Amino acid sequence: MKLKLCITANILIVLMVAYGIFLMMSLTADKIGENGAVGGGTLLTAGLRNMRFFTMLSNVLAGIMAVVFLAVYLAGRTGGTPEAGAPGAGGFAVPMWLAVLKYAAAVSVTLTLVVVLIFLGPRIGYAYLFTGPNLWFHLIVPVAAIIEFIWLDSFEGFPEMGFSAALIAVAPMLLYGVWYFLNVLRGGMADGRYVNDWYGFASWGIPASFIVFAVVAVLTWLLALLLRWGNLRLR
Repeated sequence: MKLKLCITANILIVLMVAYGIFLMMSLTADKIGENGAVGGGTLLTAGLRNMRFFTMLSNVLAGIMAVVFLAVYLAGRTGGTPEAGAPGAGGFAVPMWLAVLKYAAAVSVTLTLVVVLIFLGPRIGYAYLFTGPNLWFHLIVPVAAIIEFIWLDSFEGFPEMGFSAALIAVAPMLLYGVWYFLNVLRGGMADGRYVNDWYGFASWGIPASFIVFAVVAVLTWLLALLLRWGNLRLR
């Protein structure tokens, strides 16, 4: 039963991410004000430029991993994978590599949700951050992915996450953080601020930014441990 619900949840996540991407890609410069807060929330830009945001990337990662999960499931059902045939799991066992990547995607969207709730929301306003496509990528998809991983990815055929997996799950955030700060340094300053610092993390200076980076890394690791704990508790 839990496996069937898991399959359904992954299909829904794919559809929700696809719809959110459609809304994001439909944005054009004439639909967005200078502060990005016209007709669909803030922290938005036109088209593919939205891919610079961790919000977008983490949700896309969640969608991709849901697609891969469904593809591996279908291949396993038809005997196309050597991992298929786990007893008591509806004839399907999830490969460890897929479980870890799915775990990393869940941790990434959890970080997105937490940053919106405790950092961006008080600064920008929740009304803007939970409007239009941001409603899907800041709230709906992350909550769905968290519930899906903790509750539904605990079926018998889903392997238990080891402690080391929590470190691997931090990798997307680390990679994004390195790219973000390299991009900030490459862009330089204009009017007293770093032009590529769209999240404002460098507003206190570059040295302080590394402290922010370290804090976010630790926070991501703690979130990874929390999701792992929840997944193991519901088995």
